[in-house]
Amino acid sequence: MPSDFFPSSSAIRQIIPLAEKREALLKKIEDLEKKIAELNAAQATARRKPETSLLPRENVRTKPAPAPASEKKEDTTTKILALLKKAGAKGMTVREIASRLGTKMQNVHVWFSFKGRKLDSLHKVGQAQWVLKA
Repeated sequence: MPSDFFPSSSAIRQIIPLAEKREALLKKIEDLEKKIAELNAAQATARRKPETSLLPRENVRTKPAPAPASEKKEDTTTKILALLKKAGAKGMTVREIASRLGTKMQNVHVWFSFKGRKLDSLHKVGQAQWVLKA
C-alpha cells in the first residue's frame, strides 16, 4: 500500500547516495570556509602596526613650525589689493591676479569668496573680474 507521506523503497535507494554526496560536499565547503578564515586572520595580523615603544625617542624629526596664518592672509590681501589698485577702473581677472602672484586660480577664488567679500571697496564687474573702488 503506497503512502503519500513516505517515499517508496526504490526512491529511498536513490535518495541515500545523493544525501551522502551532499554531506561530503558540505564537509568540503566547511573546510574551505575554515581555510578562508585562517587566511583572513593571517592577513589582519600582518597588517597590524608594530607595537611602538612608550619610551621617548631622542632623534625625532619634526616639521618646522608654519608661519602664523594672520601673516599669510594679510600678505595675500595686501598683494591682491595692490594689484587691483594698479589696474584702476578696468580691474583684473582672477586669472591675471593668480599669474602675477604665482599661485593657483583656485586660491584666489577662495580668497575673494571668504576674505574679499567682506571688503566694501571690492566690486565684481564681470565674470571673475574685480575692481578696487576707493
